[in-house]
Amino acid sequence: MTKELKGTFEKFIEIMKQEEGISGAWNLGSVTHELADEYSDINIVFLVKAEAFEQVDEKMKDYLKMACDDVVLCWPESFNSDAIINNGYLLKQGQQLMQLDIFLINED
Repeated sequence: MTKELKGTFEKFIEIMKQEEGISGAWNLGSVTHELADEYSDINIVFLVKAEAFEQVDEKMKDYLKMACDDVVLCWPESFNSDAIINNGYLLKQGQQLMQLDIFLINED
């Protein structure tokens, strides 16, 4: 994981800690298992209160833009529903492009 991705991720987590609709979060993947390298992305799961689920999803790009220079691309998975959303984001920080995969799980 690059220092730019780590810094962006840390800012993003601080932003999400302020979101009242978030009940919990888990960091998954190679970063969690200390297997990350300079090409690794970050995979995070947020448990979201039912009444905030749609709003958190709609505001996710705004949250990310507060943590990095730009959200270049967002690609949703075909299985997204009212219960689970998995979107991949390509972010730009300085001259670095990085990937962040965000899962939202509806608490209900």
